[in-house]
Amino acid sequence: MALQYHRDKLDQDTAAEIVDRFVRVLGQVVADPDVRVGDLDGLGGDERRGVLDTANDTNEPDLE
Repeated sequence: MALQYHRDKLDQDTAAEIVDRFVRVLGQVVADPDVRVGDLDGLGGDERRGVLDTANDTNEPDLE
């Protein structure tokens, strides 16, 4: 598989991440063609944990 992209818009690492997510989702659809779109998971384990940790970081610094 090859991804064509504008190198002035995306760097190579970002393009590779997009391909990784696409392949991950495609694998889920191949494994279960009846899967609902809302049940597809495009994030890997480490990436999911990072997103959840960031989104759930509600600790406020002490204001002393």
